[in-house]
Amino acid sequence: MEPKIDLNKVRNEINSIDADLVKLLEKRFNLVLKVGEYKAAHNLPVLDGAREKIVIEKCKNHLENQKYETYMEKVFTQIMNTCKDIQKNEIKIL
Repeated sequence: MEPKIDLNKVRNEINSIDADLVKLLEKRFNLVLKVGEYKAAHNLPVLDGAREKIVIEKCKNHLENQKYETYMEKVFTQIMNTCKDIQKNEIKIL
């Protein structure tokens, strides 16, 4: 027997989470600009590979279900790539 789900209810929950994610990502982007300004002022490169590895590991450690580890790594790798693009394009640092 197939479990009954209310597809609209589940999609509404996803929409709500997406709205929260957008707000949090925008906050992250604003902070990334501050980091970029610091890097530019101190002639530091955008890429900090060691920091990225630490961030990814911390994020994976926050998971309750470790089967999502690989997916979480992909998501945060993309988030950090986007943040590096923001720094490069908005602050014009290398």
